[in-house]
Amino acid sequence: MALATGAAFSASAASVIITDVETGNGDLGNVSVQGYGNPWTTPILMTDTGGQTFVVFCDDLNHIVYVGGGQDLPYHIGLVTVDGNGAPLTVALSNEMGQLADIGKYDYSKGNEDGAIAAQAAIWGLEYNTPVSSSDATIESLITQDLQVTNNGKGYATGLISDAGWQSQIMGGVPEPATWAIMLAGFFGVGGMMRRARDRRATLAVA
Repeated sequence: MALATGAAFSASAASVIITDVETGNGDLGNVSVQGYGNPWTTPILMTDTGGQTFVVFCDDLNHIVYVGGGQDLPYHIGLVTVDGNGAPLTVALSNEMGQLADIGKYDYSKGNEDGAIAAQAAIWGLEYNTPVSSSDATIESLITQDLQVTNNGKGYATGLISDAGWQSQIMGGVPEPATWAIMLAGFFGVGGMMRRARDRRATLAVA
């Protein structure tokens, strides 16, 4: 299956219909997000009618997307300009969230489940300006590394934006060299702890 990257698309509002939603791994990551509890922390795999699968990260803790096939969910590819509460995001904050999504996708592609979990947690920490933590020492260390990402001046992140109230997702941004350094450091730091990624039939929901 083809895995689409955020860099493959312009900021145009191309429409896609998502027919299948899966989780990229089966580990919650023991992540706590203040004000939101312990959400499912994993990359999300969204497949469209053309069979293309997007590896994305949740930027919307206030809506729900259900895992499974046979769906017909309209999204458009656009800029990530508001948070999960509908509040405007600054260009700089959206940019940093996009870079974190790129870090998470890189780690996921290398089988580094801990790195992907940490990237998702860091996205939420920045977006909602709230403490995030993990009881797993490795993930906690990677969250700290990820939060060092700074705006690279390349503009808003790109996302799959829901047209009908489901969770919206971040596809990524344009990483700068310092971001690639964080990706590599995170990967090599947990090279001995990689786990097999697996799908989980579950509901991605936060009360």
